[in-house]
Amino acid sequence: MVKRLLRAEWLFRRGQKLAAQGHFDEAIEAFAQAQGLRPRAAGIYLYHALALAETSRWPESVLVLQQAMAIQPANPVLPMFLGRIYVDHTDYTNAALWCARALALSPTNGHALALQALIELASGQSRQGYQRLQQPLPLPVSALERGFLWLCRSRVPTLLQQANAALQGRVLLHVETWLLQHSAPARTLAQQLLDTSGTHNDETFTGRLLTRLDRCLTQGIINIQRLCVLLRYAFRSAEHVAPAFFAG
Repeated sequence: MVKRLLRAEWLFRRGQKLAAQGHFDEAIEAFAQAQGLRPRAAGIYLYHALALAETSRWPESVLVLQQAMAIQPANPVLPMFLGRIYVDHTDYTNAALWCARALALSPTNGHALALQALIELASGQSRQGYQRLQQPLPLPVSALERGFLWLCRSRVPTLLQQANAALQGRVLLHVETWLLQHSAPARTLAQQLLDTSGTHNDETFTGRLLTRLDRCLTQGIINIQRLCVLLRYAFRSAEHVAPAFFAG
């Protein structure tokens, strides 16, 4: 039994390495062997499906992921990846269906929410998808934590900021495709700087105000310390005051 598990683990690691190198056919074979040795390991099915999705055999990946979901029906990651596979093959109807299944299992899953926004972008619902990506990540933040974020002038990260590199790359691809299709004029750097000049001036004014306040407080503290020293040695003889004063 132990030998069987070790063999499955070795094949699984080998499949991951081969897939990372782009050798998908060899990776698929390694995952299939590992899957045969551990037929209840949903993680092996997932990697097997992802490797299949990178080849012309991608419809098989759907079957493999459905087998994994039969093993772990409450796992929200599996339907989310199935939705991503459908996105990559421009089947946005099925992608939305499986993404909704993932969100039903885990409504606050940031990756599934970002995938939902990507599906909207890819299927032509540009405004809705963009607005969803700009929403803050639905974190279980308490009132105290929100107050701390407010004092630090911080914000809860948006969905797009927390999305992984693969999903961010897909978003960028769809944005560039949309710009090419609609011949949208791009703003130059000079125009963007002019648009943000008002905000920059406000930030500069705020920075100057905080600097002055810090300088005044520091100077006030130094003056108070000097006054304390002067009062301390006010009634001592000069020969004792001078050494004590300059000694600190």
